[in-house]
Amino acid sequence: MNIHQKSSVLLCVALLQACASMPGAGPTAQSLAQTQAPSAPMQTAGFIVAPISPQVIEAVSGRATQSLHGHFGATPAPQVFAVGIGDSLAVTLWEAGSGGLFASGTPETGSGANSVTFPVQEVDHDGAISVPYAGRVVVAGQTLAEIERRIVASLAGKAIDPQVIVTVTDNSSNFVTVSGTGVGGARIALSRGGDRLLDVIAAAGGAGEELHEVTVTLTRQGRIMSVPMDSVVRIPRENITVTRGDTISLTRTPRTFTALGATGQNALIPFDTLRLTLEKAVAKAGGLAQTRADPSGVFILRQEPAAIATVLDPAFVAAAGQSTVNVVYSADLRDPNSLFLARQFEILPDDILYVAGASANEFERFLRLVQLPFVTARVTTAGL
Repeated sequence: MNIHQKSSVLLCVALLQACASMPGAGPTAQSLAQTQAPSAPMQTAGFIVAPISPQVIEAVSGRATQSLHGHFGATPAPQVFAVGIGDSLAVTLWEAGSGGLFASGTPETGSGANSVTFPVQEVDHDGAISVPYAGRVVVAGQTLAEIERRIVASLAGKAIDPQVIVTVTDNSSNFVTVSGTGVGGARIALSRGGDRLLDVIAAAGGAGEELHEVTVTLTRQGRIMSVPMDSVVRIPRENITVTRGDTISLTRTPRTFTALGATGQNALIPFDTLRLTLEKAVAKAGGLAQTRADPSGVFILRQEPAAIATVLDPAFVAAAGQSTVNVVYSADLRDPNSLFLARQFEILPDDILYVAGASANEFERFLRLVQLPFVTARVTTAGL
């Protein structure tokens, strides 16, 4: 070997050693696999690596999700309508014979000489209305049938076999409040047959077109639960029956994931769809960079509940008080099976999609840094 050949060999060795210390765009597939945190009872840092498989997809699909049905219980039967303070009532009374207490037809004569309809009254703060010769009759919290019986009992011995019909002319107490995105704020009166969540949202103006960006928050008697609007639309049991006094808030909460590494773009990327899988996430990130990406090193970084981490790695033991664990899901997209699994693995908001760079590109990056043409270097090394 002459001196020029020796010099070339030494130069190549130096260059390859320098590549090891070159700054890269992120960790390689090998480094992610090798730095997995040990499973120890007191381990709180690090992460678990879980290759995506049918078992992993089943485990993450079984995660506990926020649910209106689960939080507030089964959908109740339609409520029995009860009058409340602020409601307006009309009272019509009939007597069985002429010459009775209301035979004159005053204050307003009805369809017969022995009937009378009293002026509409609003239920006062004491929960009562006034009925001539019956006095103050408490009606708040009572059904219409119960109010009718109370009035009849109050007129016993005064009117001739009285019969009463009570109607609600303004239902001001039996309502829910809807506010937020697209609705501007509205009080929606509830029907006696019962109204579901989507019914009152529609009556208030609807949630707009971007359902995947809308979060529904229901407040009931001090209890609060928020769920994505699309889950209310897609899952029938989430469309629960609302009750008097419920407050419904619609807020726009864009769902995004972060794309890093050897992807077509490194950016915060919106979902723009109701359900986003790994396959679609890679496509939305611009795909794998053809000359830079390592198809065997596609990763999803996520914080998972400790219960899921234990399913993924039975040897893992969460530390006391540790509720979440850093988990790295890996996929080798060179394997056709992984491509099919990528269509089933669901991306969650705030996930990080990371594609590792190909190790062969580390040398090329170094040559570019020192302004040596890569093609020339390839010929030189090939001739050694």
